[in-house]
Amino acid sequence: MKEELLRIENGLLPVKNKKIILDLEISRGECVGIFPDSISDSDMILNFFRGTMDLKTGKTFICEEQADSMSIHREISNRVAVLERKTNYSSELTVGDYLFSLKGNLGIRDRREMKKRFKSQEALEMKELLCGEIDWKDRIRDLSPIDYGRVFLFQSWLYDVDILVFSFLTEYLRPDDIERFMEYSELLLQRGKAVYIQDQSYEFLFRYAGRIDILKKGLICYRLSADEYEKEKLYTAASGVWKGAVPVTAGKGRIILEMDHIKFHDQEEEPFFLKVRSGEIAVIRDNDYKTASRLVNTLAGKQRWKEGEIRINGEKATPGILKNYLGKKIGIQTSVTSRKESTLFKNLTGLENLSLVLAPKAGKRLVRKKLEQNILQESSRWFSEEQMLKKTGEWSQKDYLILSYLKWYMLNPGILICFFPFNGLEYYLYDQVMEMMLMCLGKGMGILLLTGEASGISSRCNNKEFLNRLRIV
Repeated sequence: MKEELLRIENGLLPVKNKKIILDLEISRGECVGIFPDSISDSDMILNFFRGTMDLKTGKTFICEEQADSMSIHREISNRVAVLERKTNYSSELTVGDYLFSLKGNLGIRDRREMKKRFKSQEALEMKELLCGEIDWKDRIRDLSPIDYGRVFLFQSWLYDVDILVFSFLTEYLRPDDIERFMEYSELLLQRGKAVYIQDQSYEFLFRYAGRIDILKKGLICYRLSADEYEKEKLYTAASGVWKGAVPVTAGKGRIILEMDHIKFHDQEEEPFFLKVRSGEIAVIRDNDYKTASRLVNTLAGKQRWKEGEIRINGEKATPGILKNYLGKKIGIQTSVTSRKESTLFKNLTGLENLSLVLAPKAGKRLVRKKLEQNILQESSRWFSEEQMLKKTGEWSQKDYLILSYLKWYMLNPGILICFFPFNGLEYYLYDQVMEMMLMCLGKGMGILLLTGEASGISSRCNNKEFLNRLRIV
């Protein structure tokens, strides 16, 4: 029987306006996965593991002994390490500084023991296994995400941490890097550590976790062990729809975008073929952004291709023409949660944002006042005039999201490229994205959807019309 490291029974997190109940069991050598239906709920759980949030009620057992409320915070801080996504560290901070200076909860005696351990033969062997060519003098901010994760694993071993928490690795590590990172993690699992992973990728959890907990509305509603894994059961537990059970029909509209025998200069793969029709959503799965970046840069006129033809509405296009089409015949919808890729200007009002893009299309036919009246009338289904006169930086994420798609609906470019549109969004916003896409399709557009998890779209959607419009390329 495995040694139990942490068990929480009916632990209530003190979150306003909702309940999040923690029921956890983590033992040595075990990898436990949790599928949260809300990113905000997963953040609250991370706050507990970070040691910044205590339980309001419930029982906590550390190594099978019940811990009192005064010692839980200390025990969690000492026994748990959370892998945070790399942030903008100071340019002077080296890997060595990270290892020794950013662990502030150690006493003088513990720190002395840690430095003694660092000079041991075992540490040299672990450094070679986990960090290899990484130099302690390298700057943290220059490390790749996978190398940053490797340093984290070594630090966790060095400080003798029992439980390693990984959150949403699939959002910032490439598939090959995820596989490598989990292989490194296995080295620590073999040495008695435990891993707790949060993610919304079924495939990732299915592959690496020995048990998967399904968190819905703040409660663990389903628990699957490895010997019970069935894909259909996993999707059902998360209230999804298994892709294979959904009838998918290709669009029957006119061809808006056609890429015939396209080959890029840096491409070793087979030539690329693509057709996007009016009224359909053509889905391309891309795990490392490579294909997506190529397509977006090409259709934006920033990248030339080596072979083949691109046709828009049946007419042959060149890079120069495609550049002129951007925002007119070709729209690119990027993740609205990313400031760098934001589709709207947050220092402008909603009305100003839409006027800015629609004025060139309206030309001299409409004076500005008339144009603004038309925009306010068209947007009144979602927004009051008062809100449209507020800067979009003050809007909620949902309203900002709606406005970003409303822009394309009113502009009607013909082909709309949605670049990883679900990344970073709460689950409750998925349906809103799908609804806005359907609205654009109703205007006669075709949609090219680039995503890292094509099967995940249908698994998270109960909108039959949306599913029937999908065509996996």
